[in-house]
Amino acid sequence: MFALPFPVDFLPILAVWLTLLLVIAFAVSADARARDVRFAAVLGAVTAVFGPVALVYYLTRGSYGPREYPPSRWERTAWTLLLAVTGSFVLAATLAPPDPFTQSLYAGGSLLLSLPLAYLVVFRDLWGRVRAELR
Repeated sequence: MFALPFPVDFLPILAVWLTLLLVIAFAVSADARARDVRFAAVLGAVTAVFGPVALVYYLTRGSYGPREYPPSRWERTAWTLLLAVTGSFVLAATLAPPDPFTQSLYAGGSLLLSLPLAYLVVFRDLWGRVRAELR
């Protein structure tokens, strides 16, 4: 019989984490393609394997020039999921006890809070409007 090297309670967190890596890879690759980066597909693949590359790309993407076309609906959806799940993980890791099952329950609950907020930030440009009001 096959034995898992981790508790079964960890499977939902692992599934969400792997899905998040694929979403990050798609979002980074699509943004790099829109900025006419030569290695957009490689950048997406490296991001899928090593997630922190996305943070480095996000901080340096201005040096690649402006986007040639606006983000598609799928790209905005990917950024929304990325922001919502990341916010959900941060809330769960902060508020939940250090138990994988409890953290996955907290992550699911906090996703109900972070998903509408991420939608407002990405699709309705809430952050851009706040910055404009502060200037």
